[in-house]
This record gives sequence, C-alpha cells and structure tokens, in this order.
Amino acid sequence: MSRAVRLGVFIFGTLTILVTGIFLIGNKRFLFTSTYRLQAGFKNVAGLNNGAEVRVGGIRKGP
Repeated sequence: MSRAVRLGVFIFGTLTILVTGIFLIGNKRFLFTSTYRLQAGFKNVAGLNNGAEVRVGGIRKGP
C-alpha cells in the first residue's frame, strides 16, 4: 500500500471513531432529541387529581 492510501485509511478511521463517539455521548445527554422529560415535585397541588390533564399557557402538557 502506498503512503497516501495508508494516510487516507487512517484519517477515515479516526473520523469514524470521532463521529461515533460524538453520537454516543450526544444520545446519552439527549443533545440530538427535540424533546426531553421533565419531572418536578410540588408540596401542594390542590385541585389536581392523579392523571388529570395539565395545561401550560393553554397548551396541553400532560396526561
């Protein structure tokens, strides 16, 4: 193999590993998702029944 071919294979392999690593880390940190799960605890939710519909600014946000 010529030196240019070996260099090309090395660069391609390195870029493949780099891109794979970025996507694996990104999926764990939810960098590539358009939504995320949010959980909050409240001391008082008077009037809100278990499983009730939740609206924020008039937009349905919960079950």
